Amino acid sequence: MTSHEKFNKSTTGTEVAEAFKDRIRGKHILITGASPNSIGEATAHAVAGSNPGLLILASRTRTKLATVAANIQENHPTVTIRTIVLNLADQTSVKEAAQQIRGVTNRLDVLINNAGVSLSRKQWSPDGIELTFATNHIGPFLLTNMLLPILLEAARDGEPGATRIINVSSSAHMISPMRFSDYNFEGKTLLPQREQPRKNLPEHLYEKQGGFPGMVAYGASKTANVLFAVALNERLRSSGIRSFAVNPGDVLSDLIREVGPRLLKAAGATPPEKWKSSDQGCATSLVAAFDPSLAGMWERLRGNPKDDEPTDDHGRFGGLVFVGLSRSTTGTLGVRQIDGREIMGAERETRNEHWWEQIVTLRRNR
Repeated sequence: MTSHEKFNKSTTGTEVAEAFKDRIRGKHILITGASPNSIGEATAHAVAGSNPGLLILASRTRTKLATVAANIQENHPTVTIRTIVLNLADQTSVKEAAQQIRGVTNRLDVLINNAGVSLSRKQWSPDGIELTFATNHIGPFLLTNMLLPILLEAARDGEPGATRIINVSSSAHMISPMRFSDYNFEGKTLLPQREQPRKNLPEHLYEKQGGFPGMVAYGASKTANVLFAVALNERLRSSGIRSFAVNPGDVLSDLIREVGPRLLKAAGATPPEKWKSSDQGCATSLVAAFDPSLAGMWERLRGNPKDDEPTDDHGRFGGLVFVGLSRSTTGTLGVRQIDGREIMGAERETRNEHWWEQIVTLRRNR
């Protein structure tokens, strides 16, 4: 389906926010990963221009967070901004941040889980979890669950489907399924076939530093983001909350600073015109967060089964819409159904050589 006839690969978050400004006005919105020169910062700037009721910015480094907040406040002096120090890799920090957020507001209309890392060498979180997985999935998972009371409060007072949880995923989810058997990359068990990385991808995506396949770990964490959205829709649909996973496209941000040399070389060989700006990269997040046409997508995709129909842990009826902007000049925002099990045996539709920017349709792994 299409969302907005004028949206395409070049659409910016600023343009999306302007299109949906009536949906943003007065809302309480939390954006994680709001650091300088990032998609999170661009998301915050775009949202601030449409007069949200409260804009909460969360990031790991206090000084960088203050810089972003000051820049936004300078351009939008009437917007109320609160900053929260949040280290998603540290569960103690996540719990403290969630408590602070709940002290700032008693309702949260939109949560954008934007923060993430991509690492070339294996590192550990304070809780003993591989750092990519800890930051990109475990931290957002914990934060979201701890903020559910104020998300549910917003949903009770708002129109169905207007309260949303956005997980910023990536086309990198195509690199690897979720590694349930070995999420820490410890090699303690033989991976089942359905948890092994995809074959026949560009060699730099399998690059290892110290025996650690950084992009495979990143891809698995991005698959986890997608599966989390599936589960949220399954569990919260009756409460009026919707969740979406989004692909921002190819953005040359600070996320690339810790990748391996072969991937860095491949990125450097990419023509400048192929990259999106951070403002363009945040467009999909903002469509997913505020487009009213997506409010009933869950029911339309899953056929609105009865509440007593059985489902499994992956959401047998599907229920995720993966949002991205086509690279084709005529492309519009695309929405496709993804079932929790389909992600495990995903096959891409190659529409042209720039497949990583295309909307991906995933088929059930029967």
